Amino acid sequence: MEELFDQVVAGAFPETSRRKQLGTAETDEDRGSDFYEIGFWQPNLNFEMRWSLSRAQIAFVTQVAVPVTGFRVCWSPADLVLNASFFLRMASATWRRLGFYGGGSVISQLRVDQLPPYHGTPPHFYSIFYKTDFFLNRGIINGGHPTRPIAFAAVETALIPAEANVSDAVSNLTNQLLRGIGYSADLRGLRAEVGQFLSLADQIYDL
Repeated sequence: MEELFDQVVAGAFPETSRRKQLGTAETDEDRGSDFYEIGFWQPNLNFEMRWSLSRAQIAFVTQVAVPVTGFRVCWSPADLVLNASFFLRMASATWRRLGFYGGGSVISQLRVDQLPPYHGTPPHFYSIFYKTDFFLNRGIINGGHPTRPIAFAAVETALIPAEANVSDAVSNLTNQLLRGIGYSADLRGLRAEVGQFLSLADQIYDL
């Protein structure tokens, strides 16, 4: 089970695997009688991610606050979309290899406090952790401003989804989270952007 989970996480989150191979990041493990956990840490950013597998659920947590030179400490809506997409792919691959083909609930929490979303030039929402090829069109957030530090979202989805189902689930989650912290989001635009992200990730990381 642990070896299977290691393989699936490495395949679904290729940037973490790349940074580990380059020696710029470290990983660790933790385990108990009914869970197994993988940790990723990049010392120069003081940045962490963790994945956990237990009997009834798969969990993923990542830090969103990242310092950007010339900007400030901020968070990336593009990375939110990418991480949610990679997580759904990873969860699907795990349950499929364990022989489970049902549906499931995806529950998410986003905490940004007073951090601004990162935007670059041209003024789109670019990825910070992944490659700058990934960016959300600025029009995805088409109004509002952050009024709450934390948001929650939940969707039901098939655990063996086609890419269209991943796009639907991730865009619905992202839409709920953005609205939950006070923004107005374009759901149709989000769905199109998620589909493009998945195709681009497959090309860049040769997935």
